[in-house]
Amino acid sequence: MKDHSNPTYLFHWMSQLHDSVFLMKVDDKGFSYRKVTEEAKKTASLPEDFKGKYIDELYPGSVATHLAGQYERALRAGEVTFFSDKMNVVNNAGRYASTILLPVHEEGEVTHIIGITSDLKKGFAAELLETIGMYDYLTGLPNLLKAKQEAGRFFLEEDASKVKAIYFDIDRFKLVNATIGIERSNELLKEIVENVGEVLPDDGLFGRMDGDAFIFVQKMSISEAVLLSEKIIGTIAEIYYYAGDEKIYLSSCVGISGDAGNVDDMISQASIAMRQAKRDGKNNTSIFKETNYVSQKLNETLLEKELEYAIEKGELDVFYQPKLNPRNKEVSYEALARWFSSKYGTVSPAVFIPLAEKSRLIERVTMYVFEKVCQDIHQYEEEFQGKKVAVNLSANVFHRTIIEETLLSAIDKYDIAPGTFELEITESALMEDPEQAEEIINHLRNQGFKVVIDDFGVSYSSLNYLKQFSIDGIKVDQSFVRELQTHELGKDYEIVKMIVTLARKLNLSITAEGVETAAHYDALNQLKVDELQGFYISRPSPVSSLRGMLPTLVAMFEQQWECFAQAPNIEDAEMRRLGELHRLNLESIDFSERYDRITRIVSRTFSAPTAIISLLTKDKQVYKSFVGLPEFLAVAGEVEREYSTCSRMIETRTPLVIPDLTEDGSGKFKQAVEDFGYRFYAGVPLVTRRGEIIGSLCILDKKPRSFDGGDIHLMEEYAGLVMTEIELQEQVNETNHRHRVIKDIYTVILANQSIKISLKKILHIFLDWSRYSGAFLYTEDEECHVTRRADKKIHEETLKEVARKNIGDTYSVYEQHKSPLAASIQVPVLTRGGERRIGSIFLYAFHDDHAAVKDPAVIQDIAYQLSMTAGWAVNEWDREKKQEEISRLVYEDTLTGLSNRKALQERVDILLQKQEEFTVLFLDIDDFKMINDTWGHMVGDEVLKGIAVRLKEMGSSFGAKAYRFAGDEFLVLVQNYGVDRYAEELLQAMRYPISTGEGEVSVSVSIGYYSTKQGKAESFDEIIKKADEAMFLKKSMGGNGVERYM
Repeated sequence: MKDHSNPTYLFHWMSQLHDSVFLMKVDDKGFSYRKVTEEAKKTASLPEDFKGKYIDELYPGSVATHLAGQYERALRAGEVTFFSDKMNVVNNAGRYASTILLPVHEEGEVTHIIGITSDLKKGFAAELLETIGMYDYLTGLPNLLKAKQEAGRFFLEEDASKVKAIYFDIDRFKLVNATIGIERSNELLKEIVENVGEVLPDDGLFGRMDGDAFIFVQKMSISEAVLLSEKIIGTIAEIYYYAGDEKIYLSSCVGISGDAGNVDDMISQASIAMRQAKRDGKNNTSIFKETNYVSQKLNETLLEKELEYAIEKGELDVFYQPKLNPRNKEVSYEALARWFSSKYGTVSPAVFIPLAEKSRLIERVTMYVFEKVCQDIHQYEEEFQGKKVAVNLSANVFHRTIIEETLLSAIDKYDIAPGTFELEITESALMEDPEQAEEIINHLRNQGFKVVIDDFGVSYSSLNYLKQFSIDGIKVDQSFVRELQTHELGKDYEIVKMIVTLARKLNLSITAEGVETAAHYDALNQLKVDELQGFYISRPSPVSSLRGMLPTLVAMFEQQWECFAQAPNIEDAEMRRLGELHRLNLESIDFSERYDRITRIVSRTFSAPTAIISLLTKDKQVYKSFVGLPEFLAVAGEVEREYSTCSRMIETRTPLVIPDLTEDGSGKFKQAVEDFGYRFYAGVPLVTRRGEIIGSLCILDKKPRSFDGGDIHLMEEYAGLVMTEIELQEQVNETNHRHRVIKDIYTVILANQSIKISLKKILHIFLDWSRYSGAFLYTEDEECHVTRRADKKIHEETLKEVARKNIGDTYSVYEQHKSPLAASIQVPVLTRGGERRIGSIFLYAFHDDHAAVKDPAVIQDIAYQLSMTAGWAVNEWDREKKQEEISRLVYEDTLTGLSNRKALQERVDILLQKQEEFTVLFLDIDDFKMINDTWGHMVGDEVLKGIAVRLKEMGSSFGAKAYRFAGDEFLVLVQNYGVDRYAEELLQAMRYPISTGEGEVSVSVSIGYYSTKQGKAESFDEIIKKADEAMFLKKSMGGNGVERYM
């Protein structure tokens, strides 16, 4: 049986993870060495007979006192402690290490301490801290972070669907803690881990989640998991503790995950199942069953606590979603709470808002949001000038006292007029206490606030509210908007139409939310709804992105409002049309069954032998679906555009009907008449939601016939069905494409590459998404330009100038004669705190980029993701700068600016591994102590800096690299070729006086050097020692010269 708390076992376990590990015994005399690894022996300069000796027997007084003090501190704390200090090694100039001390408890007392030392040359003990951060110090098991990391590997293997998690914890363990105390409870936990570990299979993962919660992960069936759970419960049930004289046995509950696709879902499922088992009583097992999203993903208790923390630490933010009036082009905003948790990542409002309402945190959330909105209005006056801001009020805060303390106090504080705000009140708030609600609504309106009913129409009492309450407007629930289509006037359309009519008669404003498609937009615009809100208009954005939102939205939607206001340039029109074909990705759409069904119906409806759905590309008419098409044409599948029958509709933008083809003078139907016997043609254009004609739906008959307006209208209805199918497929494709893009972006971010490499890859991903020509990022310190073209075609300075002129514009369209660009998407790059703009990310398209994305919703989505990328890039730049600063502190001598001994050692180690020959010169200033004594230490420092400057200058000529070793000692690393001449010239250069603030100081140096030989195994210390001996020999002979080690 393994004793996981045994000091020797823990020592051996830690030795597998780290090079330098010490096992120290604790007794009345102090701390004695029991076991150490070989690397630890070198690190601490321990003699061969170290075992059993105390710290003060092995080190000088000051060193021993300091080191013993660190162990004493860990002993008193009884828990993990850290410290960093110089390493006790020979020649340890400038060499530091970080040490972690782990007290080992036996029978309630610390009997041993395990020390783990990491040389800072291995990255500032990051490896050590990361490893310790991955394991539970009490039980030695992987903690939650490590367990998730290790469990993730199961999902990379075959049969990942068989991976199951068993999540168990001890019933009422808090009561156990309170009864027997922390120390005894910890012993119980170790006993549980030891005993349960004996019944678990060896090839699984056993980890401690938190407190008394544990997890086991393995590939297994549900039945195998249930059997294993019973073993776990049975094992724990045999463990007991005493409460007074009473022996009390432990009990536990187990949860088993279902079919999870990833680690987080698996752990969440098992945790939820475990809680269900607890509800069923002690010693129970439960298998996960699908419930709602919240219970799957987050433990409500932990999330509530984290939300409280988020409010205190300012993790909540407010995003603003524009609401557009399609007639007067005015824009207002709705303020939406967003939570970017440091622990859980982005938490959906659909999760945390109901939780806040349930836990009564909603009052604090409301106060936080309203305060933040007031701050934003005050700070961004221009962006909010003349615009209403809608804020949601929950039923839980719909009390006069709370409103006085939140809303009214905030607007008084920031001196903002109440009329700026539109308060959205849910129907649930009105249902709770209608009389009180009426009083509060009247009070709010008397104060100057606008009040609207949110989610209107979902309650049976909706119409009654219009009669009972004095309100300013209503907001149609998105459930009625979701299925709206202009060409399909179903129940939802009629309901919304009725609501709009009623609102008009009651003089109420009306807003529709959930506008996510062009069909939604067109239908609601047709119904003359006052304001439209949804992803099709714009996604919610941080306040920093609002600058220029109004002109951007207007510019995008004016393209639709004024689609046929004037005849466009033919070349531009064709470019837009081809862009639509590319956007819809019609080459990859399967035109088989769904479209063949339509052509069959059209053929039967009009009693025509041939019906065709065709697309018109740049140079061909392509038959995508057809009935009765002659075999020759069906096999070819296309015809050259000059013989196209539907190209005429692109020019006229009207249906084309030819009752008798023999009388057509265009010549385009000559083959159809002579080779296939067709006499009649009728076709209608296929028009996208942007008004571009991409093809036609047509019928042909072998006899002349008439075709009236009703027939044409019916044909247009069928063409509308074709376009509905195409647009729906495009939406699915765009959604899938977006998911791939987001996944690709995060894959790059998680790849842990340099920011420059990552940023180039991410910008290329954005170009693929937007189909723009290039992307240019610039800040005060950084620039990055990528393009999809072979030549960049435009200079970076020009891009910078255009970007600066369009500051604040998320999306810009340029006239061809005024700019080489056709369009751009731009987001600001802000400082980490968002206080100041330091640059832009600028995506640009040229006028011949007909495939460039133009969909407003997609553009807004791209802009939002670019904003997130900008924030990530700023954080990464800050992190890299900090790393560079840390690296500079570690690898650079702060006085001279030369690299230090640590940098030298790592470079020498690399050269030794590559078996390259090189020379080390050891340079020591003669009588430097006399310089310090005569001139003072400030002048002495100037001398050292002067020496460093000369070493750098000389090094550039010979390819040599200089390092400051210690005090007045310098080392130079140079290739063997020409080293004798370099040494002599270096000696001569050092003989010139050095200018200081107190005058010129004459110096001389002693130089010793040693050259390595290929194939000869030597260590860094041996090489330095030989160069040092040569230098010392020269110094003993009077100095001011060069000596080679022979």
